[in-house]
Amino acid sequence: MQMRDEVQAVLAGRGRSGFEALCAAATDAIEIAHHIRGRIRLRLVDDGGALPEEAAGLVRAVQSVLERAPGVRSIRVNRLARCCAVEYDAGVLPPGAWGDFFAGADTAEARVLRDVLRAAYVEIADHAQL
Repeated sequence: MQMRDEVQAVLAGRGRSGFEALCAAATDAIEIAHHIRGRIRLRLVDDGGALPEEAAGLVRAVQSVLERAPGVRSIRVNRLARCCAVEYDAGVLPPGAWGDFFAGADTAEARVLRDVLRAAYVEIADHAQL
């Protein structure tokens, strides 16, 4: 039920800052399925709480941020498998950042990823207000 509330808040633009709400929803709803240096596969967790349209909204939001994030080379989304593959530059985004970020750990590597994602989010938000 918590994931549903977080996703609804992100999509409605309520509650915490949009970026913080998106991070909370993403870390609750997404897990690392596989990871090698430069490539990570992320999968939506099926907690039974998110409605299909809410999950789709979260996927679109995360995909939009990742597409604009420096260091991300490509994203391939497989909606049927509820996962996506992200190819990234390990020189820009430390490989250890992904696991720390999705575990909610406050490490230097996770902060690098968080800062890159925040900058991409702000860019999207700024363009949306034009």
